[in-house]
Amino acid sequence: MQNKYTQKQKEILEVTIDYISKNGIQSFSLRNIADVVGIKQPTLYGHLRNMEEIVLGVFDLYKS
Repeated sequence: MQNKYTQKQKEILEVTIDYISKNGIQSFSLRNIADVVGIKQPTLYGHLRNMEEIVLGVFDLYKS
């Protein structure tokens, strides 16, 4: 079975899950996630195109 996400995408999604669990969904933003991962927001878009793709990826990773 081929991995659906690259290692960096998995890292971003795992950071997002951790961030939401600690801070709540209300404070979730792409800027916050980029800061925690240690990348700039435009670079984040290079790995995951938009907020929707991140949220869908979080659900996908969470259920597996």
